[in-house]
Amino acid sequence: MNSLTNTTSLGAAEALPTGAYSKLLRDGGFQSFLWTQFLAAFNDNVYKMIVSVTAVDIAVNQDAGSFYLSLAGAVFVLPFLLFAGPAGQIADRFSKTRVLQITKAFEIPVMVFGIFAMIAHRIDLLLVVLFCLAAQANFFSPAKYGILPEITGEEQLARANGLIELSTFAAIVLGSSFGAFLFAYWKSSPVKMGLMLLAIAITGSLTSLRITKAPSAGSRDPFYLNPFREVWTGMRSLLADRPMWLTVAGISWFWFLGALFQMTVILFAKESLHTSDQNTGLSWTALAAGIGIGSVIAGRISGDRIELGIVAVGSTLMGVFTFATGMTTSFAWAILWLFGLGLAGGLFIVPLNAFLQDRADPAEKGRILTTNNFVNMLGVVLASGTLSLMHDALHMPAAHMLLVLGAFTLVGTVLAVKLLPGVTLRLFLLSLMHLLFQIGRAHV
Repeated sequence: MNSLTNTTSLGAAEALPTGAYSKLLRDGGFQSFLWTQFLAAFNDNVYKMIVSVTAVDIAVNQDAGSFYLSLAGAVFVLPFLLFAGPAGQIADRFSKTRVLQITKAFEIPVMVFGIFAMIAHRIDLLLVVLFCLAAQANFFSPAKYGILPEITGEEQLARANGLIELSTFAAIVLGSSFGAFLFAYWKSSPVKMGLMLLAIAITGSLTSLRITKAPSAGSRDPFYLNPFREVWTGMRSLLADRPMWLTVAGISWFWFLGALFQMTVILFAKESLHTSDQNTGLSWTALAAGIGIGSVIAGRISGDRIELGIVAVGSTLMGVFTFATGMTTSFAWAILWLFGLGLAGGLFIVPLNAFLQDRADPAEKGRILTTNNFVNMLGVVLASGTLSLMHDALHMPAAHMLLVLGAFTLVGTVLAVKLLPGVTLRLFLLSLMHLLFQIGRAHV
């Protein structure tokens, strides 16, 4: 396990290894891992979209669509709060490769039950399936992030995280679009929709069989009936390690902002841009695409080490682009600012995820990562409460909400630079050196 000092030590001025991403993508075990997690996120979002549009469809007769939509959001978050502890213990006790394979296989019977739920056209049964998928994702997540240092090594960890974030947000956008497409064309043929979801689950399970084998971490801590005990233990470990709890705070802030932006952008598109539902979807797509591309750029900038200095740069740009979005009334400019905001988010989140994975003790890596997931989900829940407070209780327009969020982000950036001035200054100096080097080459 590397210390913060080692992670951010000088010597990053070497040229970035050429073809570093291609070398990682030529690794068959990592390729299988990447496809497995992409298909898992893709299937989740296809199904979530089907549940959402089914809720709206049922609302035509029952006038309860908004209730079911809110309930679907709560149902998906709940397993991450209830089962976070057991998920971390399992990831620490058994081979993370086997955990990924078994949890991915669990998706197959869930999708079989999903076929019957779609045939019945009952929202309660669809929500049960959604809960099971969320529970599967909860057990999948700590093993997914925990295995990265074991199968890639520190020198490829930032790039691996960049590819993971890119594929995750690609899965969110493509899965949501594909789910809407499936419902539109096969609404009257639920068996076809269900079989498609089942085929995706089986494909993902097959790709998981080729993931690089990782040894068991060897934890022998007993399993506890109290599901929150493991999270409490993880919180104590985090609070005893200042760089780690600051990292978790930063990641949770990202999830809070992401959840709040996803809801606020919908309001902003209606209130300030006065645009169509289709353009509202394009707004979210621009934000998600920016995060994916920014994640890859963050991995490339980091090179063979975890470059925490990028975090302050990403945070600053997030604040600037949030302000720009809140001040525009043009849809074209809003798309540009939202893409920039997403790109800045990718620069922000990738080094933090990589650092947490690398810094956590191998014996409790699953515990730390699942505690991080728990705190992240609290951020998502807090985002819903914040939206209700600012928009419904305080009657704040969506544009003003964006300005407030931009201000908070910039204030947070100042605090981060004060806490970690060395790594931020280091990134600035190295960027200046690279720029001068390129200028010098151009004049040779």
